[in-house]
Amino acid sequence: MSASDNPFYTALALILGMDSDLIDIVVLSLQVSLVAVLIASALALPVGAALALWRFPGRNGLIVVLNALMGYRRSWQGYVSICCSPGQDH
Repeated sequence: MSASDNPFYTALALILGMDSDLIDIVVLSLQVSLVAVLIASALALPVGAALALWRFPGRNGLIVVLNALMGYRRSWQGYVSICCSPGQDH
C-alpha cells in the first residue's frame, strides 16, 4: 500500500494542508453543536431550576421520567424523534 492509498496519510494531509472543504465541514459541525447546546440549555435550565426550587404535584414523577430519559442512548432518542415526528413519510 502506498502512502497515497493509506487513509491515515490522506486524512493527515487534509488536516495539515488546511483543506478548505474540511475547514468548512468542521466549522459547520461546530456551529450546529453550539446551536444544539444553546437550545438544550434554554429548555433544560428553567426546568432544572423549577425542579430544584419548587414543590408541585407530579414533581417526583417528572424527576423519574427525566432520569430515565438521561439513561437512553442518544441514537435511540434520535431514532424515536424521527419516527414519531408528524407529517413525515417514513
